[in-house]
Amino acid sequence: YQLLQAGVKVAAIVEAAPRIGGYKVHASKVRRFCVPIYTKTTIKATLGENHVTGAVLADMDDKDAMHYGLNGSPTQVQRIFPPAVNDKKEMWDGSGEELADRLYQKIVDMKFV
Repeated sequence: YQLLQAGVKVAAIVEAAPRIGGYKVHASKVRRFCVPIYTKTTIKATLGENHVTGAVLADMDDKDAMHYGLNGSPTQVQRIFPPAVNDKKEMWDGSGEELADRLYQKIVDMKFV
């Protein structure tokens, strides 16, 4: 749903699980955008050279939900490591142009650009 909000063209959602995961409200919003949701389905192949232009879908042969998705994942999450707390904050004042220049310089200094 967030991709749709960001303007990404979503042709379909392919879900291996037998039912839609996540929040039902998001699935409802996706449907309002006329994006089909295919459950018990997998992507067999993608089409396109430099970007995806299409996909070949297939029904999941294995209907046992314990064999795929979170339950069947060989990489079960044992512990989540939250990022370190960053208490370093800056407050800036100035016109929009001054703040934009300062922000640009900050991301240059941090080597993001």
